Amino acid sequence: AGDQGAIAALYQQTYTPVYKTIRALVSDEDAVLDILQDSYVKGFRSLAQLTDPASFPAWMKRIAA
Repeated sequence: AGDQGAIAALYQQTYTPVYKTIRALVSDEDAVLDILQDSYVKGFRSLAQLTDPASFPAWMKRIAA
């Protein structure tokens, strides 16, 4: 519901696995960071569509891939 602290916590908890997912697919570091940023923008904008909050990490990895 727009809680910036909750959004920051979700980001911090999932940054590394999402980064590694992208890194496994893309070798250019600048492209990895761009995709990572785009993935989180898309994920947070679509957060209302997530039916199971516990699946957020896997959901973000799918978005990134």
